[in-house]
Formats: sequence, C-alpha cells, structure tokens
Amino acid sequence: MAENIDVSIIIVNWNAKNLLKKCIDSIIMKENRMKYEIIVIDNNSNDGSRDLCEHNYANSVRLIKNRQNRGFAAANNQGIKESKGKFILLLNSDTEVLDNALDKCFEYISSHKDIGLIGCRLLNSDGTLQYSCYNFNSILRSIIFKIGAAKIIRSDKRYKYEGLITSADYDSLMDVDYVCGAFMMFRREIIDKIGLLDERFFMYAEEADYCARIKNAGYRIAYFPEASVIHHGGGSSKSISVLSENRRIISRLLFIKKHKGNLYFNVYRFFSILVAAANIISGDEDRRSRGRSKLKAILKLKYE
Repeated sequence: MAENIDVSIIIVNWNAKNLLKKCIDSIIMKENRMKYEIIVIDNNSNDGSRDLCEHNYANSVRLIKNRQNRGFAAANNQGIKESKGKFILLLNSDTEVLDNALDKCFEYISSHKDIGLIGCRLLNSDGTLQYSCYNFNSILRSIIFKIGAAKIIRSDKRYKYEGLITSADYDSLMDVDYVCGAFMMFRREIIDKIGLLDERFFMYAEEADYCARIKNAGYRIAYFPEASVIHHGGGSSKSISVLSENRRIISRLLFIKKHKGNLYFNVYRFFSILVAAANIISGDEDRRSRGRSKLKAILKLKYE
C-alpha cells in the first residue's frame, strides 16, 4: 500500500460477494488522483466473499476476517483502527462508485475545513435518485410516523415525517443533520475528538448517531451532489427481514435515549409498544408474529 494515503476506504461485508466485487472494481478500475487504500472487513460470510478478496484482490485489498457477524459499527471500527488515511470513507459493499466521485468528494472536503463529514448523491440500481439525506425529527413527527398516521399525507410530504429530505433539494449542496451510511467520508481528526462509532448500534442509526456527535463537536455535515454512487440497497441484509425490523426499532430507541432525553424516549417507547401490541391483537398471522417479536425485543432491551 502507498504511504501518505489520502483516503482509507472501509467496506464492511456480509454475504454480498457479487455486490462486493462490483464495489471494489468500481474503485480500482478508475484512475483516481487521490492515494487510497481499501480495507474489507468480512463479518463471517459463507458465500465465498473471503476467497474473492484473497484471490482476486490480494494486491488491492486488505482483508480482515471476523469469526462472527460483529455488526456494522463494530466492523467499521476495526477497519478505522487499521487505516492510515487522512480521511476515512465508510462505503457499503452494495455500492458502485461512478466516474471520479471519490476524487470530487475528497477534493471538496479537503478544501472546506468546517465540514466534518460529507455524503454524495446516491442512485438506485436503475439510475433514479435515492433519498439519502435526513433531518432529525421532532417528537410529534416521530409519533405521527410511528402510529402510521403519515400514510394519510401525500407521499412527497410523508418523507418529511421520516426525517428524509425530499427530492426537490437534491440538486444543490446542502447542510443536513445526517446522511445515509452507505457513503460517508470524514476527517481523521474527527476520531480524535469524538471517538469511534458507537458499537451498541449493531445495525441502523449508527450514521445518525455519528453525524449528531460530529455536529455537536462543531462541524458541518454536507451533502455534495456533484459526486454520484449507485446504492443497490439491502445487499447485506435482505435475508433477515424480521430481525432487521427489530434491530431498526432498537437502534432508534437507543438513539433517542442517547440524544433526545428521557421524555422523548419514554413517549416514543410507549407508542412503539402500543403499535406492536395493536399488531398482535388485530393483525394477520404475519403481523401478529412480527408484533410479538418486536414487543419482546423492546421489552428486553437494556438502555444504559
């Protein structure tokens, strides 16, 4: 690996071999101006992902092999600890970097010292825009979305209740509260000031937590539309839908407890339990099963 590395690219993978190959190829097949390293952390895949890295990319990728699935935050922290770059890019295994997106992001964040973390334009597999920037919800909006009342609102406004910023804003550079974790480039100095990712977030909300901490340290979080990346979405999590749902609500509760305080947390937890109970009472068999699973997960969670 080259010395004086500009960007360390950290890719966490779990059973996404084919997508991982596309991701790595989309980086190494381009003539990037910046100096970079690629570190892949494999969370105990059984689909040949490790063989792919060892045989196809032995000279391009540093592979860290976990004996169990340690989750997104913990695995990224492993990569960060091994990295050498002035900047760090957390990149999902189900992405493809387009054109010179990496150079563009690196050059922009390098020249804007007040930006702590940058996200880029994400595209769906068919090339359409993928919503990827968020603002933190008020407690009222969180409750409206949680109980399903947002469904009566027109779809273009409903995204606002999830905190998701609508497409009208995506052609312009903008400051946001947080960006999708599929692509996050940030300064190494951030780690010295706020530490690594919070490993209690096994899956979901880790990007919201990290961006909140970066903003609290006095930096901006920026969306940079001049760089584009395809995010196929769900490549490493498509086979665990019920578990995925549970982890999403647990991570949401952890985030609220950590950043919003006890009142917001207790109200949101109450409505989460209420919705799960309603599904158990009045849903079909699938909804009852999911409701029971979600309720059990919420009640078992330790928040300290």
